[in-house]
Amino acid sequence: MAECDPHRPSFASLEATMAPLTGTQGQTQTQTPALAQTQSASSAGKRASAVQIAELAPNSGSSSCEIAGPCTESSAASHLLQLRQNLRNKFIPKFQIGLPANFIRLGKQRIANSFSSSSPSKDQLAELLFALPTELHILILIKLNFADLLALRLASQSFNNLIKSCESAIVRHYVKHVGKSWEYELYPPPRPNQASITYLINLKHRTNTCQKLAAQLCNFVARDILRRNTARKRREFSATWHRMYDRLVPLLFTLSHFFEEYRRIILERCVSRSKSGQNFLLNSGSTLWDDQMQIMDKYDPMLLLDCYHMYGFMLQAFERKLRPPAMASTFERFIRGWTAKPATTQEIEILLMLGGMDQVQRVLSHRTYNERRKALDNFIKGLSPTKNPAKWREHWTELGVANETIRLDKIPNTKIAVPALHLIWVPNALNLLLQKEIIEHVDFGGDSSVRSTRDFVSDLVGYDILRFSSPPPQPLDNDEDDDDVSDSEEEDEDSEDGSDDDDLDV
Repeated sequence: MAECDPHRPSFASLEATMAPLTGTQGQTQTQTPALAQTQSASSAGKRASAVQIAELAPNSGSSSCEIAGPCTESSAASHLLQLRQNLRNKFIPKFQIGLPANFIRLGKQRIANSFSSSSPSKDQLAELLFALPTELHILILIKLNFADLLALRLASQSFNNLIKSCESAIVRHYVKHVGKSWEYELYPPPRPNQASITYLINLKHRTNTCQKLAAQLCNFVARDILRRNTARKRREFSATWHRMYDRLVPLLFTLSHFFEEYRRIILERCVSRSKSGQNFLLNSGSTLWDDQMQIMDKYDPMLLLDCYHMYGFMLQAFERKLRPPAMASTFERFIRGWTAKPATTQEIEILLMLGGMDQVQRVLSHRTYNERRKALDNFIKGLSPTKNPAKWREHWTELGVANETIRLDKIPNTKIAVPALHLIWVPNALNLLLQKEIIEHVDFGGDSSVRSTRDFVSDLVGYDILRFSSPPPQPLDNDEDDDDVSDSEEEDEDSEDGSDDDDLDV
C-alpha cells in the first residue's frame, strides 16, 4: 500500500470540508440562482473556504488551484467539483494498488485457518475410527482381503488390538464365505469364543504351500513329460495346465495334512523317550501302522484313492528333480553342472517325514539341480544341534512342531526314528481302500484295480500321454479354423521376437 504524506489531508477530511460547498451537478445548477441572491458575506466565506482547500491541495498539473482575483459562485463550485474528482483519482488508485495483494494474503490465511480448524487431522480420523461401534468395525474388516487384513494388523498396536477384538467374527465370516469346504473338514475351525486370527494365518499358509507345489508339479508335466518348452506350446497348454492345477491343490492339501499329523505322532513318541546324556540321531524306525490307518480313516474313500495316485506321482517327480537323468553321460553331467551326488532314499525320507509339503515345495522352488541338492543338505544339517549349534532351535521352530508335548529343549537328547519310505502311505492306503471296497484287488505285477502313474497323469492332462503328444484332433467349424490360423500367426510373431517364458502363470 502506498505511503501517504503526513502534511497531506486525508480523503475523509477533504470530503467533509467540501460537503457543504458542492453536491451533484444537478444540485449545482439548481442552487446557482439561490446563491446569487445570498449576502456578500456568505459568498466571501465560501470563496475563502475554496481558497483554503486550494492551498491544501498539491500542485499536480490541472489539480493545482491558483485563484487570482475574485471568483464567482459558479466558478468556485465547478472548481471544487474538479478538485474533488482529482483528489479521488489521486488517492484511490494508490489505495487500490496494495489492497488486492493484502486481501489475497489475508484471505489465504483465513481459508487455511478455516480448513485446519474444520477438517480433522490423521490422529483425529483414527480416533473417530476407533470410536465407532464394534458392529461397524466388523463390517469394515470383513470387506478386506486377507493380505490387507494382515498388513493392517502390522500397522500399529492400536490396529492390532482392533483386529483382536473382532477376530471371532472375522474367523466366522472367512469360514462361511471365503474358504473351501475341504480345508475346514481337515482343520475344523475353533469355537466362537476361542477363535483367533492365528487359525486363519496357519490355514492360509498351508493352502499357499499346496498351491505353489501344485504349480511346480504342473510345470514338471508341461516341460519334462510333454516337452512344452516354448512360449507358443505353453500358451496352447495353458487351459490344460489350469485344469491340472485345480485338481492337484485339494489332493496335495490332504497329503500335507497326513504328513503333518504323522510327524507330530512320531516326534511325540521319540521326544517322550529322550534321555539325558543321549545324543541327537536320525535313524530308521517303526512304521506305526495303526496311527497311519487312524489318520487315513478321516478322509473320504474316493479322495483317498486320488491321493494314493497323487502320492506316487509326487514322489516320482521329487526324486527326478533330486537326481540327474540316468542316461546322461559323465561328460554331459560335467557340462550341465550335475556334479552333486544324487539324493539318497534316506534323505528323501527325512525331508518328507520331518519337513512335510512345506519343505518339499521349498526344495523344488530352486531352478537348478545343484541348488535343489544344496537346499536338501542344508535342511538335514539344520536339524542336528551338533552340526548347526547356532540356529538349530530356529530351524525346528520354523517347522511348527513345538508344543506342550514336543519341547525343543529335549531335541538334543532325542533319537528320531524315521520310517522307511516304501512303508509310508501306500500299503496302508491300499488296505483301507480294500476294506471299504473301493478297489477289488491289487496286483503290482499284472492286472490291478489301481491305476498306474501314467494313467493318473493321462487323466489329469485329458488324453493318453504315450499315444498322443498333443490333444487328439477334433472337428472344427470354418470360423474356428480361421481363428486358429490367425492365432498361430500371432504366436509365430511372438516366437520370432524371442519371447520365451520360463514358467506358466497361475
